[in-house]
Parts: sequence; structure tokens; C-alpha cells
Amino acid sequence: LNTPVIQVGAFHLYGTITLTPNITWLAGGIYFHSIQPGNFLESFGHNMGMLSFEGIGSEWTLSDNLSCVFLTMNHGTFRSNNFNLNCTYLFCNGTDSASIYLGASVITAGQVDLSNASLFLDADSADFIMTANGYFEDAGHTFRNITFTSTSIPGYITANSSTFNNITFNYRGSIAGSSDYHKIVFAHHASIEDYNTIDSLEFNNPGKTVILGGITTVNDELIANGTCSQRITIQSSAAGMPA
Repeated sequence: LNTPVIQVGAFHLYGTITLTPNITWLAGGIYFHSIQPGNFLESFGHNMGMLSFEGIGSEWTLSDNLSCVFLTMNHGTFRSNNFNLNCTYLFCNGTDSASIYLGASVITAGQVDLSNASLFLDADSADFIMTANGYFEDAGHTFRNITFTSTSIPGYITANSSTFNNITFNYRGSIAGSSDYHKIVFAHHASIEDYNTIDSLEFNNPGKTVILGGITTVNDELIANGTCSQRITIQSSAAGMPA
């Protein structure tokens, strides 16, 4: 009786939710429909499955670290409250107004899509750790550090009018879109397309290939750490065009 199992397709929630450590949470997910501020989410370490925030005018604040599979922000305001977020998919890619405040949280995710032009995003003190799938998309927001941790699966950034501090790829990496970067480090094959401005660009990838397309402007330093026997090849993505 003191260790209940919660197993339903999905909940439709209109207020605060607080789980307890002794339950088994197997629910498919939660749709948050409140249209009021002052709602809290406390998960006590349970993976919450699919979370979809739907309430116009609502506000949800974390009370502890959050783990989930999907987190979709369609409406309202989400505040991490400096707690960490671990999810496979983090999406806000619609067209309606929403707000996400990530404070100094660490966001661990496989795919991130924050390309909603109507999204207000406070993420300039948060760090993103990109895992397995390694895809990050944005439009017009400011970020601190993003690290692609996989050593076997490529990482991708597609961003337009965005600003980033440090980007690190530990395997193949690809940059597309037109944005500003303080520093990018590649450890394997690399691709930079479209129109990007980078303060410091570093290739720690002896024997690998760098493909450049569009116009890449490097303001400060370009470092290519090849060797005599393993040179780094830099080439254009368009045949007959200089890199």
C-alpha cells in the first residue's frame, strides 16, 4: 500500500504535482493545462516520460532535478530554478509565445530544438551537454557552453541569429546557419556552412577533413593541430571554389 505503481497512458494536470520517492512512476506522460502562475513540479528522481506544457499564461517551476523523455514547451513559462534537466528531447519549435528560464542549470539532452521565433529564452548561464543523437537547433537566442560528448555519433548545430560561447565536438561536428560563436573546438571531421562569425576556431583532428561553405569569419585565432604524417585537409563544399 505504501509503494503504489502509477501506470496510465497520460495525465492531464491543472496544478502543482509532487511525487514521492516510494512510488513507481510508469505513466506515459503529463499534459500541463493550468492557465495560472505559481505551479511547481517535484519529481523526486522519477523519469516523468513525456511532458507537454499547454496552458496559456501558466508558470511552472522545478523544485528538484528533472528527468524526462520529451519536454515540449507550447505555451506558458517554464523555470528550471537552477535545477538540472535531463531529457532525450527538448522542444519549443512552434509559433506561439512561450518563455523558458534555465538559470545556471545543466541541460543534458539528445536533441534540442528551440527554433520558435516567439520563444523568450534565458539560457546564457546554463550549459548544454548533448548526448547520443546530438542535434541542436535554435533561432535568435544566447547560450553559454554546449558540449557534444559522443565519440561515435556526429553532432549538429543549426542556428540563425544566435550567439554561443564555447562549442566542443568530441566526434564529427557540423555547424550550419548564420550565427556568432566565441570558440568552437572540433576533434574529428568538421563542417561549417553558411555565414558564421567565430572568435576562436580550433581543429584538434590530425588526419581529418574540414569542409567550409559560405563565408566563415575568424576574428582572433585559427588553430589546426595536425602532424607531419597526419595533415588536416581544409576544402570547400563547392567544387572549384577556394576554402
